[in-house]
Amino acid sequence: MTSLNILLKENILDDSYRRIVDFRNQIVHGYFGIDSEIVWDVTKNRIPNLIIDILETTKKLKIDTTVAIESAIVENSYNKAVTEYLLQLKKCSDNIDKTM
Repeated sequence: MTSLNILLKENILDDSYRRIVDFRNQIVHGYFGIDSEIVWDVTKNRIPNLIIDILETTKKLKIDTTVAIESAIVENSYNKAVTEYLLQLKKCSDNIDKTM
């Protein structure tokens, strides 16, 4: 079960996020073909907002994401792009901490 599925199951995120899980399944399994323009739109315009929503929600619920992000950085140290993304995510999480 993915982290997003857990957040949905525990009612931490509302059902509007179910579309994200369905979108992921559509891409991974190739259901109904894949429209590259839709994938690009989601990647560039929707995922950044999702990340902020999830980080804000976890902070409101006093869920510390620091350990998970730091562990993911270590686990993915061989992949420069993923490591850079996770470092940006950590910075974003730290910035949310300062505003809450």
